[in-house]
Amino acid sequence: MIPRGSLTRDSEAAARDPEGAIVKIGIIVGTGMNDLAKGLEWAEVSTPFGYTVTATIQFGGREVVVVRRHGPGLNVPPHLINYRANLWAMRDAGVKPVLATAAVGSLRRPIKPSTLAIVRDFIDFSKRGNLTIYDTPGERLRHIDLSRPYCPLLSSVIEQAAAEIGVELGPRVVYVCVDGPRYETPAEVKMFAKMGGDVVGMTSAPEAILSRELDMCYGSLAIVTNYAAGFGEHKLEHDDVAAAAKQLQPTIRAILERAVALIPETGNGCGSVD
Repeated sequence: MIPRGSLTRDSEAAARDPEGAIVKIGIIVGTGMNDLAKGLEWAEVSTPFGYTVTATIQFGGREVVVVRRHGPGLNVPPHLINYRANLWAMRDAGVKPVLATAAVGSLRRPIKPSTLAIVRDFIDFSKRGNLTIYDTPGERLRHIDLSRPYCPLLSSVIEQAAAEIGVELGPRVVYVCVDGPRYETPAEVKMFAKMGGDVVGMTSAPEAILSRELDMCYGSLAIVTNYAAGFGEHKLEHDDVAAAAKQLQPTIRAILERAVALIPETGNGCGSVD
């Protein structure tokens, strides 16, 4: 069980929020999870890094700020996602914990398609820039610690939520992050597995990094939609990946809804944010 007093405050975040304020939760939904809630009303939000759109809903008995990772029209490819604007808008809306979904390919035979798994670490092979909010000379620079890149509390919350609704999760996984939008080659897949990766995707690392820089806790539920290249002769298609994720959508929605209800109502994070 998650102890109700598990959340702690850091001094900078405490200065932004009154003591005891109700925590607002963020959810980032990715491929195949466009129907988290019906009738979302999107609002354009201006940030120092450009515009994004968010929707605020009641979900799991709490106020939740939703971002569709690939945009309201689901047409923004991974290498063009404005991660900084997405996370900044959540922070400015008062979000502290961020839950995310991530469609991934499996790098290992035992991790089968349709598996749901908590992400515990990442290996970042992306080459995109701007993976930091500290990109202007003269600003106060933070060298953030990523010893625990995914929030232990949120990971436990997701695990408990799944158990309470009778869903068995796979083992916690190491996520290899690549740029996309292309899929990986068989040689790359073999290399990633030898280096300790379990699944491969295109979006989780920048979100984990930026959440930490913005003093938000981040937890991710991986949706294994397929085996990565080289496991068979089947050609990888994005439509197949999206369809596989969508089949699991009711289960994932139920996990997220229960997880939201389990997150302690006050505090600032799990203590892994410096």
